Amino acid sequence: MRSPEVPAGAKVIHTFAEYDQICQAFLQGQISTLLIIGRPGIGKTEIFRRNIDPDVATIFRGHITPFRFFCECFSQLGKLILLDDAEGLWGDRTGRRLIRALSEVSSTKRLAWATTSKLLEREQVPQAFDTQSRLCMICNRFTSGSNAETEAILDRAVTVSFNPTVQELYQWGATWFWDQEIFDYIGERLRFLAGISGRMLVTASQLKCSGIDWKPYVDEHALDISCLAVQELESSGMDAERKIQNFIERTGGSRATYYRIRSRLAATGQLDLGTFQPVKLVNDPPSTPSLIETVRMSQQRVADYRQGSVQLTKR
Repeated sequence: MRSPEVPAGAKVIHTFAEYDQICQAFLQGQISTLLIIGRPGIGKTEIFRRNIDPDVATIFRGHITPFRFFCECFSQLGKLILLDDAEGLWGDRTGRRLIRALSEVSSTKRLAWATTSKLLEREQVPQAFDTQSRLCMICNRFTSGSNAETEAILDRAVTVSFNPTVQELYQWGATWFWDQEIFDYIGERLRFLAGISGRMLVTASQLKCSGIDWKPYVDEHALDISCLAVQELESSGMDAERKIQNFIERTGGSRATYYRIRSRLAATGQLDLGTFQPVKLVNDPPSTPSLIETVRMSQQRVADYRQGSVQLTKR
């Protein structure tokens, strides 16, 4: 059973190898409009960042305003456009209009600003222009806008729901994480955690570096009692009816709840993880400048910006 947050017709993938293949297809110009949906902290954008060629592609954050997005689409004319946290722009009516225009199936699309504006003159951007840019939207969920607007995007886009298993996420963490103690602790509990993420790993490391007990933070992500009951019953050897009856007696849940939880645990790979196999990390911790160095560099950027030599924000 699919989550209601996964649109009908979406391709559901559970491995980083499949996700990388989709990313490469877009970056090579093989997909005109790509919509990626997946929960936070699983590397959706970072994989793009590692492979992107800034000469042919650019990344915008979803908190960009519709006007700034319009101007940047002209400044980056023809480039592949990746819109991270796309819910922000998609949640704005003007933003949705621009996204719909950019996702047209024709190779050349026309973007237009609805009203004349002196700001356009200042930015040296025309009120309307043609572009061959292709669009990738990356979001945690895709539910804003009217049904007609949403259906229009889903009809035009290759839609992917990225839902990696906990084992896949753990293996992905091994490619960049550095703290062996934290990594092993989480690995031993993969079966019982409600989901790991890059943010969980980094936060645990920050707590540890601060001298704070990080284990309770990890343990807070444990599955609830209903999920643990389903895990236990699925490995019990009971027949289906006895499992369900036992579940109802223990949790007060229903038959439908049992099957819904079982389906979710199967999708995350938490019904048949097997024995934990330690993974030796070989990554160095990231270098972090001192606070005074950070302040000095930041103040220099402000000074450079006021002199007109740099932008303060990354696209």
